[in-house]
Amino acid sequence: MELPPFLKNFLIVIVYGLALGTLGMYLFFPNQFVVLRDGLRGSFLSGNFATMQGTDEKAKKLAIGLAQDPGNIEPTSLSSGVRTLALQVYDPLVRTDRFLSIQPSIARSWGRISPTVWRFQLREGVLFHNNQQLTVEDVAASIRRASTFESSDLKGLLSGITVVLIPKETSTFEIHTKDPDPLLLQKLSGVLIIPRENEMKLVFAPVGTGPYRFAGSKRGESYSFSAFDGYWGSTPAYTDVVFSVYPDKNSRVLAITSGDIDILTNVPPEEVSSLKAAGLRVDVLPSLEVNFLTFNTQGIFKSTALREAVTSAIDRSVFEKFAAGYATAVSQFVSSGVFGYNPEISLIPYDMPHAQSIIKQFSEFDLIPIKLSFVQGLETAGDYISTQLRAIGFDPKVTYVSWNDFRADLPNNGSDIYFFGWKSDLGSASDIFLNAIHSQDETFGFGQYNAGRYSNAKADNLIEKSVQTFDDAKRLSMYQEAMKMVTLDDPYGVPLFESQVLYASTNRVHFYPRIDGYIIANDIR
Repeated sequence: MELPPFLKNFLIVIVYGLALGTLGMYLFFPNQFVVLRDGLRGSFLSGNFATMQGTDEKAKKLAIGLAQDPGNIEPTSLSSGVRTLALQVYDPLVRTDRFLSIQPSIARSWGRISPTVWRFQLREGVLFHNNQQLTVEDVAASIRRASTFESSDLKGLLSGITVVLIPKETSTFEIHTKDPDPLLLQKLSGVLIIPRENEMKLVFAPVGTGPYRFAGSKRGESYSFSAFDGYWGSTPAYTDVVFSVYPDKNSRVLAITSGDIDILTNVPPEEVSSLKAAGLRVDVLPSLEVNFLTFNTQGIFKSTALREAVTSAIDRSVFEKFAAGYATAVSQFVSSGVFGYNPEISLIPYDMPHAQSIIKQFSEFDLIPIKLSFVQGLETAGDYISTQLRAIGFDPKVTYVSWNDFRADLPNNGSDIYFFGWKSDLGSASDIFLNAIHSQDETFGFGQYNAGRYSNAKADNLIEKSVQTFDDAKRLSMYQEAMKMVTLDDPYGVPLFESQVLYASTNRVHFYPRIDGYIIANDIR
């Protein structure tokens, strides 16, 4: 039976209206579109479309499992766990996407007006969680604190950077650098913006301009966040986010398989098969973190020959076995995906007889006493390394301490060898060069994590020139030359392995890991 013309026209109008409405939501409200789409899809699949009364309570909450308690939400920390929490609360001027490309954040635009002067324009109407309006003074205070705060991980990177306010301008400001700085934007992506009244405080309640407010924490157990209604950016898909701590690997696995959490970090490698069999998605990404030994060059390891002996005594393939295949032996202090990697540097071969012959030149009968320092949780690596060193003629004494104690002891220079991990958050070798390999220089903040007081004047000079060079090809060549110096010519340490990061997630969430390893709840749908 043919429909009457008026009814046919009415139905056509309804269909076109729905189509245009859907297109408009997709184009102008993409986050709400994704939430609605996923809700409709889930309801159709479950057969409950007719009874759907909006998103249920569980769908509004995102639960994430961590292996270690970050301990705080300090905005100047680059510790992976701490920064993951901080990125829920705070925004930088510019941010990086999941592939580390620079994107606008609370700075909507910028430009370089001379080799050492950059001009930035803030977004209008950006609010802190206390409803205080963001100003250029807040930006200036945040950069000053990140540059000078005693425990800031950013001091070396921000050396020579100052904010210059422009009279009568409320949203425009300049950043001046002592020298040309081609990596300024990458460095600024690490500076999280705080209210100016917190500049001189050591500890303060987390208040930022980010998508989530800090809602509270239970020491050693969890950190809670709630969506900020006044957020300037895209509306979060989840109203509440909880990061729970599961130090025990079995409890972590149980949490994700039972549905208590939606996303799990630090998946135990041996559990990958069982998690996949349970219908969970497992993602594997390079960590950009290289683990290595670094020498105290002020003591016995002032001798490059003894450093060579240690290097030859370590079989890097062992670490791949320890990680069940989720680690890769490395030849240098950055991974192959980092700008500055030198493909001409090969793995130094494992050669115990050569190592033993070197030690005999120093002490033919007595073992040489040395101290090694490891962070707790690395006992397997520590036991292997100490066994190898004892086999070639050392008498190693190994200590395992918390990260905070490990870090606090670095200035004391009390060990002969330290086990370090360095994550190239900027995607560039400049980070480790300036902070861990360059000679210690309190004036400019260089060598903040140079625990062994390593010093190589030629390498220092090359590093300083490279980070001022805008030409990518020239800068890469300088990085690679410096890498060869500190790896082969005058060893800073012993590169060991790059670990891979494993994540598990349920099919309730759309989660794609970031290259830098941080989890940002507002990116998850």
